[in-house]
Amino acid sequence: MRTLVRRVSLLLALWFAASLALASCPAPSSVSVDTLAAQDGALRALGATLAQAATPAARVAALIRRGEHLRALGRYELAATDLERARAAAAEAGLTRAEAAALLALGQVYAQHQRRAEAETRLRQAWQAAQRFADPTLTAAAAQRLGALLGALGRRDEALDL
Repeated sequence: MRTLVRRVSLLLALWFAASLALASCPAPSSVSVDTLAAQDGALRALGATLAQAATPAARVAALIRRGEHLRALGRYELAATDLERARAAAAEAGLTRAEAAALLALGQVYAQHQRRAEAETRLRQAWQAAQRFADPTLTAAAAQRLGALLGALGRRDEALDL
């Protein structure tokens, strides 16, 4: 019964992802984070939080939040830069959960930017890191996003095996 529920849940996630057809991204821009921050109060506040981060964990968390905000603004290259910095800092500090969260967000950025091979790599890394950390919520989120991507790529059987 549990396997059936899991498969139905994954199939629904695959269907939902396929129906959304992974959003296409706007053309890359040469606008800097500082220029955007002058126009966006939330981004300015996130930059201030990042500047005041006193610990590696706080710095990683601030980079992830700013990266996710930039992704929401459609600034995928800037988001990817912040999220890669967060991933590297988390790995260096041994913050496995934060590294998995950064990889998950990075996979989402790459998927939305139509960089599917990179998205798959990062989502697989997020899934593996979440499993190492034994965080069921993060593991499920990574498996769901990876499964949705694999389904959109026509690799449904592989998605079901996650």
